[in-house]
Amino acid sequence: MARGTAVLAFLAVCAAVWLFLVQFTQEIDSIRYIEWETAALVGADGRERPVALEQLVEPPALEEGEFLRFTTTLPQGLGQGNLVFEVTGAEIRLVCQGEEWYRSAAGQNSGAVGLAQISYPLPAGAQGQLVLEYRPVDGGSGLFPPLLRYEEQEQSQSSAMAYANLSGIPAGIAALALVLIWAIFLLGAVRGRPDWTLLPLAAAAVGMLLYPIAQSSGYYFLTPGLLRLCTWSGWRVLTLVALLAYLLVNRRLWRYFAAVVLGSAGCLGVTYWVSWVQEGHFARYISSQLAALPEMGLSSSLLYWCNVWLIGACALVSIWSLLQTMLRDQAEAQSLRLKNQLAVESYRLIEEKIQEGAAMRHEMRHQIALLDLLYQKGDLEALGAQLAQMKEANSQLAPIRYTHNFCINTILQSAAAQARQQNTSFQATAMVEEKLPVPEGDLCTLLMNLLDNALEACRKVEGGDRWIRFQAQVNRGILFIQCENSYQGSLRKDGRGRLLTTKEEPELHGFGLRQMETVAKKYEGSLEAGGDAGVFRVKAALYLPGE
Repeated sequence: MARGTAVLAFLAVCAAVWLFLVQFTQEIDSIRYIEWETAALVGADGRERPVALEQLVEPPALEEGEFLRFTTTLPQGLGQGNLVFEVTGAEIRLVCQGEEWYRSAAGQNSGAVGLAQISYPLPAGAQGQLVLEYRPVDGGSGLFPPLLRYEEQEQSQSSAMAYANLSGIPAGIAALALVLIWAIFLLGAVRGRPDWTLLPLAAAAVGMLLYPIAQSSGYYFLTPGLLRLCTWSGWRVLTLVALLAYLLVNRRLWRYFAAVVLGSAGCLGVTYWVSWVQEGHFARYISSQLAALPEMGLSSSLLYWCNVWLIGACALVSIWSLLQTMLRDQAEAQSLRLKNQLAVESYRLIEEKIQEGAAMRHEMRHQIALLDLLYQKGDLEALGAQLAQMKEANSQLAPIRYTHNFCINTILQSAAAQARQQNTSFQATAMVEEKLPVPEGDLCTLLMNLLDNALEACRKVEGGDRWIRFQAQVNRGILFIQCENSYQGSLRKDGRGRLLTTKEEPELHGFGLRQMETVAKKYEGSLEAGGDAGVFRVKAALYLPGE
C-alpha cells in the first residue's frame, strides 16, 4: 500500500470516529455553573459558624441537629431554564428569598450506579439570594459541596444526560484504541506485511464504541436510523467473539498479554485495597458489580469495563509486537547489507587480482625474453639481479593472509586495500579458528562497522600520521577484539557519556556503534570505545556459543 493511500485511510477513520462522537457533545454555553459564595455550620441551637469553602472537600461528621448552609446570589438575566444538582447521599432543602423550593432526603443504594439528579424549573424572573441546607445521609456519597448549575430549558434534557453519561469515557478509550489499531494495520500494510489479525480487534473496538454510548444516551442525540444500528443487541456478542478470535489467532503474543494482565491485576488489587481501607466508592462499586454480575450478564457495567480494558491491552501488545518486528527486520536488513558489501568487496579483490595477474603475465613475457637474452650472453650477474627484482615484485603482489577464517580474512584484506588507497598504515593479527560459532552476519556487523569507523577517522587525519592496528584472538571460549587508530579533533558525547557521530546530518548516521553494541549484548559480552591523545580504541569481548 502506498503511503499516501494509507494516510488517507487513516484520516478517513479518524473523521468517522469524530463525526460519531461529536453528536454526543454539547456547547459549554448551554450550562452555567453557579459557585457558592459562603458556607456555614449551623448548630442544633441555630447558631452559625462560618466555614471556609476551600476546606470543604468531603462531607463532615455532624452532630444531631447540625447541618451545613450554602448561600449564593442568582445571576442576573436568567431566562427559561432549570437549576440542576445532585441529591444522592444527602438531606437537602433549597430556599430562595425565604421561599422553600425543594426538599429531599436520598440515601445511596448499595447496588446503584451513579447519582440521583434534580432538575428544578426556575420561576419566571427568579432572582435574589439562594440558600441550600445540606446534611449528609449515611456518610454521604454524592458530589460535595453540591454542584449547582443552570441550564437553558431547550438544552436541559440532552445536556443533563450528557453530563451524567457514564459511557463517555470508555467510549473515548474505545475510539482511541480503534484509531491506534487502524494505524498499526496501515503501517504494516505500507511495509508490505499487513497484519490481518488486527481486523477482529478493530471490529471489537467498533462494537465497544457504538453500542454502550448509543444505548445509554443515543435517544437524545442520534437519528432514529443510526440509533437502531448502534443499539443492535448483536454488537455485544460480536465484540466478545472478535476479541476471542484475535486472542486465539495471536497465541504468539500470549506471554506479553499475560504480563499486561498480571500488571493490571496488581494495580487494580492495590487500588481496590486502598479504597476498601478508606471506605471509598471504588471498592463499593467493584463489590456491587461483582454481586450483580450473575444477574446482569452481558449488560454488566463491570464486564463492559473489562472489555474496554481488554481492547486497550490487546492494542498495546500489538504495538509492542510491531516494534519488535520492525527492529528485527531492520537488523536483518542491516546484516544482509553488510553481507552484500562483503561479497562486493570479495569480488572487487578477486577482480583486482585477476587484472594484476593479467598485467603480470604480460610483463612476464618481457621478463622471460630479457632473462633469455642475459642467459645467452652469459651475463650471470645481470641475470641474478633481474631474478631478485622479480622475486621482490612477486612478494609485493601476493595478498596477506591474516587468518584461515574466510569471513574475517576477507574483511581484513578489504580494509587493508582501502588503507593503502588512503595512505594509512594497516597492521592486523587474527588468531581465530577457521570456523567460529558466530553467524557471518554478526561478524560482518561488528568488524565492518569497526574498521569502517577507523578508516574514516584516519582519512580526517592531516599530516600523514595515519595508522590502524587490529587484533583478534579466541581465549577460553571468548572472542577478544581490539582496534586502535589515529584520529584528530574532539569526541562528542551525549548526557549518558555515549559517543555521538561527528558526521553532518547526525540523525541519518551514528548507528554503527549501536549495532556493534547490539552484537556484543547478543553474546553476553561487552564493548568499550573511547580515545585520548590522538588514539581511538575499541575493545569488544564476545562469549562464543557452545565453547
